[in-house]
Amino acid sequence: MGSRELSEAADFRGWPTNGGFNLLQEGTDANAYSSGEGHGNVLQAAAFNGNKETVRMLLDAEANIFAEGYYESALDAAEGGSV
Repeated sequence: MGSRELSEAADFRGWPTNGGFNLLQEGTDANAYSSGEGHGNVLQAAAFNGNKETVRMLLDAEANIFAEGYYESALDAAEGGSV
């Protein structure tokens, strides 16, 4: 449990940040694979979807902005998305 829920947090712009924070505190990997929309990892999905609170939360949890995903980096994902 955890990676799927964190993936959903990143993919859905309105998902409550507190729930994602709790998942990270429980040990869910901040670089988890994102199961939705083909973004590759949760940071890229959050950046693409303009979910700024989730991006901040993941960066605070030491998510790698260059982790493998659909985009070369989370910055590229943000540029291609709705930020």
